Amino acid sequence: MWVTYRNSRWELLLFFCGMLIAENDHIRGAHVPASNPALPMEEKPRSTKTKLWPIFWALFSILGLYLMCQPDGRGEITPGWIWLSSLIPKWWKEERYRYWQSTGAVVFIIAVSHSPRWQRFFNLPVVQYFGKISYALYLMHGPAMHVVGYHFEKWAYGLTGVQGYWYNAGFVLGACFCIPTVVWWADIFWRAVDIPTVKFAKWFESKVIAKA
Repeated sequence: MWVTYRNSRWELLLFFCGMLIAENDHIRGAHVPASNPALPMEEKPRSTKTKLWPIFWALFSILGLYLMCQPDGRGEITPGWIWLSSLIPKWWKEERYRYWQSTGAVVFIIAVSHSPRWQRFFNLPVVQYFGKISYALYLMHGPAMHVVGYHFEKWAYGLTGVQGYWYNAGFVLGACFCIPTVVWWADIFWRAVDIPTVKFAKWFESKVIAKA
């Protein structure tokens, strides 16, 4: 992890941090049977002393959200970010906004793994659905936007124009068509490719691994 950090490989650093967080969840017994909610729910009786932990994790999650909101540019002159921007190491080669945004992502995930209230939110059906199609969204948003999305935007700006606040109106109008299209394409990919691939991988694993 230190090597990835010193070489500004924020994406690998996030991957390794995710592995460590998942391993820690496994060690502390946070996982539950499949019949229970998708995310672990910590509903154990709490003593007076441990009642402070929910407050701590709530504040910790707010810190993570704040760090993830690091401006993409001009952070060194943005109120609330001047000091934090000055702490970014000089040797950091990637975009400067990746530094605190990556840190915030790790902080937030750690907080969620210990916060029943956040876990309830992420166990909502709609959130679970977007979690399931998240990889498909990552893969399909580019093709969907290039094939049809940018045509929607061009049409929207043709109606609203691009002067002043009409530019924002055109953006919102285009998004009303682009977002459902991207989600639809991702859903199709998830059902047609992602789910069958996972099923095949599980089947193949069951054939090549000897049962104890």
